[in-house]
Amino acid sequence: AADTDLDLVSRAAAGDHAAFAKLAKKYEGLINGILFPISVPEEDRNDLYQEGLIGLYKAVLLYDPSLSSFSTWSKVRA
Repeated sequence: AADTDLDLVSRAAAGDHAAFAKLAKKYEGLINGILFPISVPEEDRNDLYQEGLIGLYKAVLLYDPSLSSFSTWSKVRA
């Protein structure tokens, strides 16, 4: 069965690097969508993407499932 966001977030928050890697892959479109309209030199784009991953990780650590879905939470936190 496919991992749910809640399962991946719980595991990633507990230090499971593979679970965070799956979330990062799943949410790379969100990060790229935020970066797309930003006009920066190409060599700086990777740094901004890394900042997006840090934002996603912070969203994992601060996520409260009683407030929203992780998808919504990550969009607000990113």
